[in-house]
Amino acid sequence: MTLYQDFASHYDAIFPTDQETVDFLAKSFGKGRLLDLGCATGGVVLALRKKGFRADGIDLDDAMIEIARAKALALGSPASFGVADIRSLSANALYQGVYCIGNTLAHLTEEDEIRDLVKKMYFALSDTGTAVIQIVNYDRVLDGNVTALPSIENAGRTLTRKYRRDGGLVRFQTVLTYQDESYRADTPLYPLRARTLQAILTSAGFRRVALYGDFDLRPFDPAQSFALVARGVK
Repeated sequence: MTLYQDFASHYDAIFPTDQETVDFLAKSFGKGRLLDLGCATGGVVLALRKKGFRADGIDLDDAMIEIARAKALALGSPASFGVADIRSLSANALYQGVYCIGNTLAHLTEEDEIRDLVKKMYFALSDTGTAVIQIVNYDRVLDGNVTALPSIENAGRTLTRKYRRDGGLVRFQTVLTYQDESYRADTPLYPLRARTLQAILTSAGFRRVALYGDFDLRPFDPAQSFALVARGVK
């Protein structure tokens, strides 16, 4: 089973929309069209819409998109949500901002796929556009032999998260427990190091690339940061 099968209905309880994330994105982009690559249930898109951005989102999971569309309808939001593979991103220069957060990029299990997507992000941006990527800090995971992340407990749900090395990949093993239900998943992820992501962004054409340890702009520390946030300006 993949991580997101049977998980969509629990997603907002486990991962409520984080205001710090929304604020970071709002400060990163000029007003205009934004695209969320791997938008899940659309919480960040809808929060950015409330701030005046024309944000839309895509996700591969149709159950996630169904929930996102229902939330937009309930709010009277014009946000558009589509079921699509992030690798299908068009190089149309339409967007002021394109972002891929929540460790979505690591689900591409080949470095060439990641390079190709980042290049597509570059060409999907207008001349003054900005891209934002957020993943787990895999420098810490690999060099520190990290085998688990802290469990998440929220709204009566518990999500345990473990890592297992598998050749050049990391297996992300999760258990979601809610009442009498339990969902297990084993998802392959590509452990992209910070220096590699920075080089990929630069190679794609981004002029200014900055790395942070979280959306609060703390400095990135390869040994200590839990997250890696990269921002590139076209």
